[in-house]
Amino acid sequence: MLDNKDLKKLENLLDRKLDEKTASLRHEFKANSDSLRQEFKSDLKANSDSLRQELKSSTDTLRHDFKSELSKELRPIKSDVAAIHREIRTIVNFFDTDYIKLSRRVEKIEQFLNLKPATE
Repeated sequence: MLDNKDLKKLENLLDRKLDEKTASLRHEFKANSDSLRQEFKSDLKANSDSLRQELKSSTDTLRHDFKSELSKELRPIKSDVAAIHREIRTIVNFFDTDYIKLSRRVEKIEQFLNLKPATE
């Protein structure tokens, strides 16, 4: 029959064997987890790069589409603004010419009537 000393020795022996087994399992687990961590990091980086490139491509496409749509929408507005600009130039030229003619007439009338010029 086993006494307390024998049971203690047996317990210690089992604890040492269990520690040896768990130590090797811990070592193996650490090696596997390090490997998985590295693999995960490389996969994550590859996916990140892929997504970044895809996002850049989508952004470029959207920018191009937006510019072309904006250009289509602005084309009639630009032509309207150009037409208004031409009309304003014509009106200003007309009034400038009309003012010059009128000021010459007033000048001649002032000279004929011997009046002082109104501009003084």
